[in-house]
Formats: sequence, C-alpha cells, structure tokens
Amino acid sequence: MILPPEHEILTAAVAGLAAYAWTKAKRLAGRADRGVDRAADALGDAVSDKIHELVTRTLPGDRALAQLERENTADLQTPAVSEATSTWLRCSLAQAAADDPEFAAELAALVTQLPAATPAPAVTVTSSGAVRQVSKGGVNIANTGVVFGGIGHGGPAR
Repeated sequence: MILPPEHEILTAAVAGLAAYAWTKAKRLAGRADRGVDRAADALGDAVSDKIHELVTRTLPGDRALAQLERENTADLQTPAVSEATSTWLRCSLAQAAADDPEFAAELAALVTQLPAATPAPAVTVTSSGAVRQVSKGGVNIANTGVVFGGIGHGGPAR
C-alpha cells in the first residue's frame, strides 16, 4: 500500500504515537493519577500501545520516533509533536508501508480503532511565508503571534 506522508492514516498514527509517548512520560514522571489514567483510557491507550508496538517492531531504533518521544517528555500538559518531527515520522511510516503491505494493513486497522476524541498533537509552525493547514479531523488553530495577511481554514467560504 502506497501512502503519501500526508495521508490521514499516517497523521492519525503520529497522533496515537504522541499520545502513547505523552502518557508514558506522565506515568514515569509520577504525575499520573486516576483521573489521568481514565483520560488516557478514553484516548485509546490500548490502541496507542499497539500502534507503538507495531511501529517499534517495524522500525526498530527509528530516530523520528525517538524524537517524538523526547518532545513528549518536555511538556507533560498535552501530547505534542513539532511539524518537522511529524513530517519526518510520517515519511518513515509511509516508506515502511510501501515496503511492507502487512504493516500498512495492520497500521490502518489500528488507526481505525482510535477514538474520534483522540486529539491531534499540538503543532507549532513558525513561518515567514504562507502556511496551509489541511485536516480531515477536528483541528484548532490558535494565533499566538503577529499575523500579517489572513488565516484561512482551507474550506469553502462561509
């Protein structure tokens, strides 16, 4: 199965991996409590674990995955991944899916089990040019700086 890096399956897989890494970091930091554990379960903790197991088995020692895990130990408030790391990991996953159809099928099946409520990881984008956000899920974009020009959502005009 050939999936372009921007494919929704790969984007959702990165979100699941970020949720896994963040939950693991919270637990290791001793900051997880029953409320966090319940929230983690609601985020599809078991599915995120399975996605992580599949990816680490298929891409042992992947540097993009290691970077995602580092990013999720930096801020224990919410799962996060930089745009660069997200792109890097999606490219690694896309290549693995192209090389191994069984991996692609198993990843796609797991991603469909993620609850719709699983938040996409936060992405920070700094740009002096045009920025385009494409999403098929619920994405909130917040401006935390100065914007010259407009911010569009890429959908039909309302």
